[in-house]
Amino acid sequence: MGFEDAKVLRTWVSLVVQLYDDYTGRRITSPEVRVTAEDGRKPVRKQEGFLVFTNLEGPAVRLSAESALYQPQRLWVKAASPGQKAPCIKLRLKPGRCYPFPAGAAFAAGRMQPGDRVLLIPKDTGVCFRLLYDADKGQDALHIFHGRKQELEGKKMAVWEKGRILQIITLAAASPEGEEAFMLQEPLQEDCKKASVRLYPVAEAEADEGGEIFLAVGNLKEPQTMLLQVIRQGKRLLEYSFMLEPGKEHKIEMERADTEKNQMQKRRKK
Repeated sequence: MGFEDAKVLRTWVSLVVQLYDDYTGRRITSPEVRVTAEDGRKPVRKQEGFLVFTNLEGPAVRLSAESALYQPQRLWVKAASPGQKAPCIKLRLKPGRCYPFPAGAAFAAGRMQPGDRVLLIPKDTGVCFRLLYDADKGQDALHIFHGRKQELEGKKMAVWEKGRILQIITLAAASPEGEEAFMLQEPLQEDCKKASVRLYPVAEAEADEGGEIFLAVGNLKEPQTMLLQVIRQGKRLLEYSFMLEPGKEHKIEMERADTEKNQMQKRRKK
């Protein structure tokens, strides 16, 4: 067998993917979700839902995830070359309209420009997470008590203290410091005291190619005040509060963006 033949037969693990339901935080093991690389290559499905891609031409590849229950997702990820340790990513899939939502689920939907992002932030009420230890400004990890009931890696959180948002953080990965420790995508902007800080899960979605957007919020036992933000090209376009009711769908009021813009222009002229 010649050198070229040996090169063709060589196999290496390029990437390992785990799928998680962003609504429940639980692992997805069903083969109903189709995950492929940019060239249409399919992974080898292992036990407990691990998807293993081999022989991908890196260093970056585009993954696609599609399902009847979840919103389609496409993203660029790093892939290992021969001899390198393959990265393991946890891909959070957001439920679509055909998802079997339980009673009490609530929603927000609307139409805007493709690529716009919407954040739904609980206003210091409802289910929250607490810190195990105080954290200092500039720190890039947090110790969070969560009881291991759901996977938090990749989740966005609103850091609330005494009625104000200190920061929106993203839990990037589990830290080697322990099961409750999470690395952050961005360092803390302020000191966080465990006695007063609360972390609330943030629902996030991006408008599709047609400008449609759909978000689902976990089971609500009673109406909850939410803060809605629309982000366009990295800048906050719109922000307002509203009452989200169990089992109801809130229509995102994009017309408010024009009103706020006009009011801002009038204040500048004065």
